[in-house]
Amino acid sequence: MATHKYALVLSGGGFKGAFQLGALKHIFANGIPHNDGMDTNVKFDIVVGVSVGALNGALVAMNRFDLLEQLWDDVAKKGHTEIYTSDILNVTDDPNETKITPDFGAVLKKILPSSIFGTVLQFIFDRDEVMAEIGANFKKLKGLADNTPLLNKLKTVVAKNNFPADVVYRCGFVSLTDGKYYALGPDDFDSDKDLQLGIVASTAIPIVWPPMPRIKTKNGVIKNSSDGGVRNITPLGDVIGFIKKQQQPNEQWHIIVINCNSQEEAASDIEYGIADVALRAINDIMTNEIFQSDMSEFLRINELVNQVEMAKAAGKIAPDFELTDPKGTILRSFNIKIIEPAQQKDVGSTLDSSRKAIQKRFKAGFLRADDVLKTPSSLSEPWS
Repeated sequence: MATHKYALVLSGGGFKGAFQLGALKHIFANGIPHNDGMDTNVKFDIVVGVSVGALNGALVAMNRFDLLEQLWDDVAKKGHTEIYTSDILNVTDDPNETKITPDFGAVLKKILPSSIFGTVLQFIFDRDEVMAEIGANFKKLKGLADNTPLLNKLKTVVAKNNFPADVVYRCGFVSLTDGKYYALGPDDFDSDKDLQLGIVASTAIPIVWPPMPRIKTKNGVIKNSSDGGVRNITPLGDVIGFIKKQQQPNEQWHIIVINCNSQEEAASDIEYGIADVALRAINDIMTNEIFQSDMSEFLRINELVNQVEMAKAAGKIAPDFELTDPKGTILRSFNIKIIEPAQQKDVGSTLDSSRKAIQKRFKAGFLRADDVLKTPSSLSEPWS
């Protein structure tokens, strides 16, 4: 009988991450089916996440699902201030809907010179200097909100030594300075503080939250780090790379991908402000397209490899025939289950942190996991 091992891939999605909580709740309560039966004591050997997936994944990798449930319960009960604050946005924590509007007075106060009276006179005689000061003040705005509350939460629960040695964990983020994507684990960071900053950086949706100025790692300082979903919305490739490095004979790997976005992108007819534009373009449309393109390519290759493996088993082609990538690496198929919302309306808006939205996403994740995991992956269909 094969040894069954599990890898977890968690996408980004802001407060839609409660969908992942629901799906994980189902997995830990009911198990994962496979050809040898049902594994009711699931332990993930590899956990990789970007954005909110990095946050959820950290607590899963530490085997602290209780803390993950508590975090989302706190958000549902207490609102957005559990994660962020803002002095230029008016955020109303209605139990049924989060309402966000800009505080124009606060915005003007940040970008206009300190002395309005003096500025009026100065503008008459030296317009260029005044405009230069306004421009300099505008550049100081790194984001619409401050995610210090999330960082403070992580300080109390996340530490390098809290991650089991036999579990691979990676959080993905992008440096806006060099444009590179980094997938780092606890041992890659210089300190507990830097690990916490890395997770927060991964969750920092551009424009909404500021990038992390400096994160110290064993290989140097990474500057201006932001949402990993900008370049790698679902880091499936990272997981496959880890499996290839450590896979042993007689091991059967199962990959669970929990995506916070539906393939069915919902229409959104609203009046778009700067935050709405950023979220709609970057988090909803662009990242969802990247995810779907990446998954379609992976599943296409996985299916081809699986057909070759079945043909070899049936004696239809030579047993030493192998498919390889351009670098000559032999390709293998993987058992994979993708859990994602059936419809975008099941998860709603990225920044909706209302109790109703959190509970709806949790329920949708639980039910969707139940639907996807009803049957085990088989040799003839290891992709789902």
